[in-house]
Amino acid sequence: MTNSINLKVESTTIIQESKTSSQQCQICGAPALFSNYGVISCSSCKMFFKRNAELKQDSFICDFSNQCEITLYSRRICAACRLAKCFTKGMQIGLIRGSRTKKNTKRKNKKNSIEPVLSTTTSSTLMITNTNSQPCQLSNQLQLDPPTLSIEQWNLITNLTHTFDEYSGLTTALIFKNQQNLLPYKFRFKLGSVSEFIKFIMTNIPQIIEKNRDFRSLSLHDRSILLRNTIKYSECIGATFILHQSHLLDDPYFNQSNEFIFGSDVMSTIIRLSETFDSDATFVKLIFAIIGFSTIAYTVYSDNITSNLIDIKAVLRIQDKYVELAWQYMVFKYSYEQAVIRFCQLIKFLFKVNFTIVESSRIEEYSNLISSIIQQTEQNLMLNN
Repeated sequence: MTNSINLKVESTTIIQESKTSSQQCQICGAPALFSNYGVISCSSCKMFFKRNAELKQDSFICDFSNQCEITLYSRRICAACRLAKCFTKGMQIGLIRGSRTKKNTKRKNKKNSIEPVLSTTTSSTLMITNTNSQPCQLSNQLQLDPPTLSIEQWNLITNLTHTFDEYSGLTTALIFKNQQNLLPYKFRFKLGSVSEFIKFIMTNIPQIIEKNRDFRSLSLHDRSILLRNTIKYSECIGATFILHQSHLLDDPYFNQSNEFIFGSDVMSTIIRLSETFDSDATFVKLIFAIIGFSTIAYTVYSDNITSNLIDIKAVLRIQDKYVELAWQYMVFKYSYEQAVIRFCQLIKFLFKVNFTIVESSRIEEYSNLISSIIQQTEQNLMLNN
């Protein structure tokens, strides 16, 4: 199997509610009931068009020659191609201006009646005072006016998720699964083929970080240190997420072969870990990017002497930028309360990642594979520098 293997993964202002037949969204192919802004479309594509229709097309940048395939599974990856497809299919800006004008009028009236002015108080709580001298807490204002993501932030999310999808090996995992399912039961997921597949996936994972633009802006020394220090985290999260997305862990034959490689205890731990991934795949990919810039030296004790980063401030700035991006994305997409809950669940998830790494490190096959990947990755860094 090689990287050259490709697979196409088939992954509401309502204008006319009379069109309620079960159809496909003309933008991404998801199930759709209504015509929105002149085109049969799902609620997700409807809201995407509503938010971005009046922006200029060149406000979004596609890194792949504006040829991205927009499907149910890839629609959040490239905003430029998604918006272009909305216009190509016939969505019309004029159909959304009426409702938007009304909202803008209400907002203007509200601004005229209450003009917030930040003021400091003797207490540690930041307050907002209006023209009627009626204070209200800042948290209440945030709930009324949730933060938005800038075009630059949306582009960064697009780049990070696109890089993950391109280099993670998910396409190969889906091909491998389909090929194995075509075989008779007794020939499926034999030890040799599963072992080669796992090595391929784990070897691919570091490329996701290597291709990151912020990562490539660092010195060769710091890139090497980061990859070495975070390799077990990135492998554990990245490889398990690929197995989770491809549903390979649902197949008992696949798991049985992996038990011969890693042992039943480790496989049970990996399966439990896969069940705790956040349902938002984009959020998981953003967390993966954050992990790539972690300054954690090791999870289990190592005899190797850990070198210090030359420019740790640059690494922390990148990590802070990604953490803020992940937080604002979750608040924007869900709510402040849901964002807090999901970040708390993330902490529990990372503890489980720690436990999985500790259990896996006891397996000689795993340790040898990690050492091999580190050596190969560092050679690639030297060649690409």
